[in-house]
Amino acid sequence: MTVFVVDKYVIKPEKQDEFVALIKKMADYRKANPETFKELKSWKLLSQWFGYTCMGMGQFDSLADIENYGTKVSEDKVYAKMWQDFMLLTVSATYSVNIWNDVM
Repeated sequence: MTVFVVDKYVIKPEKQDEFVALIKKMADYRKANPETFKELKSWKLLSQWFGYTCMGMGQFDSLADIENYGTKVSEDKVYAKMWQDFMLLTVSATYSVNIWNDVM
């Protein structure tokens, strides 16, 4: 069963350039450390045509994989710091996360 973690948030308008640079840094780090991120099968970042709203979508094989991924990522000090920096670039009241499963 394919499972998707979808998080949605608004980037602070004055932080757009920092956000893009950080997202690229995070993606490069995931590529350089495949063992840490092996449960993450794919990841996409979408943004609304107008405004600063973004949606990240990660694909996993199961809920257990999401849990394992979350544990490993939170224990990775470099990535955890990048995640803290990421959260500082968002409007905190706008952050939400949902888990979706593949129906068909």
